[in-house]
Amino acid sequence: MQSEKAKQRDVMEAALQGYNSVWAHIVETHAATPKDPRLRLVYPLTSRRVLTCEVRDLGNTTKAQVTVESVGRNGVKRVVDALVRLTTTDRAVERIFTIHTKLFARYQHRIPAFKFLQTFVIDELQLERATWLRPPAR
Repeated sequence: MQSEKAKQRDVMEAALQGYNSVWAHIVETHAATPKDPRLRLVYPLTSRRVLTCEVRDLGNTTKAQVTVESVGRNGVKRVVDALVRLTTTDRAVERIFTIHTKLFARYQHRIPAFKFLQTFVIDELQLERATWLRPPAR
C-alpha cells in the first residue's frame, strides 16, 4: 500500500512535470485496483509514461483521451486508458467518464492478468424557473 508521504511526493512530481503528468495523475487516481496483492503497484513508481493525450472539440461535444503506463517498484505494469466526453446544450450537460484498466504481472508481459472497465455517466439538467414560482407583482 502506498504511504501518505509517497502519495504527496507523487502528486508534487506530477504537478512539476507539466500538463500531461497532471492528466496522468488524475487518470491513475480513478483506476481500479485488484484485491490480489501481487498485482498492486508498489510505490514509488519506477516509471510513468503518458502514451497518448489528445483533446478534440466537435461542435458542442468535447472528447479527451489519455493513456498512461505505470511500472511499480515490484515490476507490475498498469496501463490505464481514460475517455472523457462532455456534451453541452442549452438544456443539459452530459459527462461520460470511461476508464479501462489493464494490469500486467510483469512489465514485459503482453497479456493482462487483470482487466477492469468503469463508466460514470453524469447528467445535469438546466431547469428554467417556472412562472408560478415568481413572487406576485405589487
